[in-house]
Amino acid sequence: MTVKTIKVLTISLCLLLSLALFGQDTGTPVAQGASVPGLGGIRSTLDGPGYIEFGGGYSDMYPRPYVPWRDAYVRLVASGGRNTLSGEASRLNRYGDTGWYYGAGLVRDISENWFADVHAGTSVGGFFLPRLRVDSSVSRKLLSNKQLVLTGVFGYDKSKQVNHDFRFGPAFAYYTKWAVTAQGGVNFVRANPGNISDFSEYLALTQGHEKEHYITVRAELGREGYLITGPQTVLQDFAFRQYSATWRQWIGPGWGINIIFNHENTPFFRRNGGTVGLFVDF
Repeated sequence: MTVKTIKVLTISLCLLLSLALFGQDTGTPVAQGASVPGLGGIRSTLDGPGYIEFGGGYSDMYPRPYVPWRDAYVRLVASGGRNTLSGEASRLNRYGDTGWYYGAGLVRDISENWFADVHAGTSVGGFFLPRLRVDSSVSRKLLSNKQLVLTGVFGYDKSKQVNHDFRFGPAFAYYTKWAVTAQGGVNFVRANPGNISDFSEYLALTQGHEKEHYITVRAELGREGYLITGPQTVLQDFAFRQYSATWRQWIGPGWGINIIFNHENTPFFRRNGGTVGLFVDF
């Protein structure tokens, strides 16, 4: 399958999803058991909430010759029973090259107190994109109101060059009665070639309610195992700082906007940018 064919299939899928979401009579209730409005006559186990989101981003890079990043994406999430499924397709232009990234994921409620997830992705084109990326985690709810969640995380990246790494570490989320959630964790990385051991720490605070808004601020500090910035250029074992702010705002009962601002600082470059997305719930 050629890159052109994959692009055509992706665009066609997005158009079909858009027609299913927007070509509805909003005065007619959605039939029970419909994972997507308009498909109520088809039996499906994905009868829970979900959304589709389209968006794009831009980041400026300093100093030159680093060039700006330009990204565009579509994401889809559907749920039902104990499962939540997700998928994404992104077109990314970075370091003077362009590629497509495709990913899919599953979150599964194992029991009342345990849940797990696995996400995997691959890419076409773009020397900077991974040939394979896998992320997984297992989580446990604790305390009387299950407001504390402890998580173990594992991940693997294989680049289109010889570089690869393994990631693992603990994480937590604490939900307060004031509609504020605190999240944090430590990521340990073992990168090769070179058998490099690095780690980073992150902390995030989120305020808000579903169908109203979510505002999140996040900071991550540490060291990066490797970063591909050219067909034959790899940055290894360097310090970095990343800061971001996200505003997810519902404008109507079933749609809204998602705005992200981010900043990254390394010994080699500084990056400032943002992303704007439009989402529709179903």
